[in-house]
Amino acid sequence: NYTTASCPGDADCGTFPGANQVIGVSTSAKVFYAKTATSMEQHGELSSGNITYANPMKVMQFPMTFNQTFTDAYSSSGNGGSKNGTITSTIDGYGTLKTPTGTYTNVLRQKVVDQATVVNAGGTMNMTITQYYWFVAGIHHHVMALLITEITGMPVQVPTSYVTTYTTKTNGGGNVGIDEAELLASKVFVFPNPASDRISVKANGLNIRSIDLYNVMGQKVLHKSIADQGITSTVELSDLQLSSGCYLLKMNTAEGQVSKQVVIR
Repeated sequence: NYTTASCPGDADCGTFPGANQVIGVSTSAKVFYAKTATSMEQHGELSSGNITYANPMKVMQFPMTFNQTFTDAYSSSGNGGSKNGTITSTIDGYGTLKTPTGTYTNVLRQKVVDQATVVNAGGTMNMTITQYYWFVAGIHHHVMALLITEITGMPVQVPTSYVTTYTTKTNGGGNVGIDEAELLASKVFVFPNPASDRISVKANGLNIRSIDLYNVMGQKVLHKSIADQGITSTVELSDLQLSSGCYLLKMNTAEGQVSKQVVIR
């Protein structure tokens, strides 16, 4: 579940003086934005450390209309590394979003392609992150999000591509559909990401049974069995001593399995 606040008004607003909006994804992870009548830009992130955008990243342009597109360059640093990239956003679909728990009408889909280079003590990683967001008028946050990540240039010399595949259908005036696996994945949040020595896994409405972490060679580097934690549980993976790079996190729940990509700086 997300929380929102205005700046000033949140205790951490002073860390990012250019921001006037903050969205919290947990009690310890927040994202700060500058929102105007024409755009919304990301200025920083606060979790186990601070990530500051010297050149803010535009994430939305208003008003949002079908076929709208924009490109924006950004740069950020923090947690022992830096990230420079370019965002390309396109409103590429509209219609009805059908989910197992309900149907939304008059939905717009935003496709965001983030091409970035991350530099840290472990080396240089080139990343292409494709994100899809579904928005409904009157709901001030996306109602659905999907993520695909491709990463090359890892510390180990093997090409790496972790792609989460979903079945979607979008077209002008058509339906925008998701299946139950996609809905399951949308309930899981991993933060901070990129991370260093700690990862939090939040599963809204899911009962986590175990978590496994795999490196790019497919080797299991961590296993955590979890007793029944009830609904809306958060699991902390702390004191991680992992090499910089990309890892695949697999979470087994009573409702099914979810995979997420994690970058360790």
